[in-house]
Amino acid sequence: MERCQAGRESEGYMERNEKESLNVNNFGHYMLDFISDRVKISGQSNSDKWSLLFQKIEEWKKQYFISSELVEIFGVNGWYVDLEFSRFRHMDLTVFQKQDYVTILLLIDLLNSCDEDAMEYKCIENTEFESYFHTGYDYQTNECAVLSNVEFCDELQRLYDSSFERFQYYEYESVSKNPKVIEKLKKQYPVLQSYLDFYGNNLKESSKIIRINSFGQDETVWYIAAIDPTVFLISVREII
Repeated sequence: MERCQAGRESEGYMERNEKESLNVNNFGHYMLDFISDRVKISGQSNSDKWSLLFQKIEEWKKQYFISSELVEIFGVNGWYVDLEFSRFRHMDLTVFQKQDYVTILLLIDLLNSCDEDAMEYKCIENTEFESYFHTGYDYQTNECAVLSNVEFCDELQRLYDSSFERFQYYEYESVSKNPKVIEKLKKQYPVLQSYLDFYGNNLKESSKIIRINSFGQDETVWYIAAIDPTVFLISVREII
């Protein structure tokens, strides 16, 4: 019972303070300061910095990560859209600031993407440590938003509709269609719809969902939504 109460308190705290979590320009700089403070990477070589960081992320993952599911649908502007639905335990918000909370979620998402793709890890490992965060996460406040439950569901529904419209054209009219691709993607839309239904039924009217980054760019967009007793991180990546 105490655990459920703590979850409700954390969710309420999130709803009251989402604006604060977006009040950081150049978020990649904030992430680097947080990493330097928590991981103690100063003075290390580039490869050692990555090694120490991923060791720390593994610790956070064991502590907070619950599960994730990848859903792949037809692209809106490119080949495919990958949506990763990850569930996390609530963090102690007396220990972490809101920006720290978001940083840890994004870092675990980074680790998960490397677990799924060994080449991705090698590519990241060979990138200069500081520049990776400066170029990959330096979102400005105006590129982010705090959404209502309706706005959040509408954004995902528009993504679904735009993708499904292109997929139907590919399935029935394209001369270059691939039956294996059609069979694979056709199974993904009911899975995505089940998530849309879940959020529509379980998010409260008072819920506030953080969106990091904006659509229309060849980058990742993240949503953070609290549904008691867990927190969802939804990453949306389009493969152009």
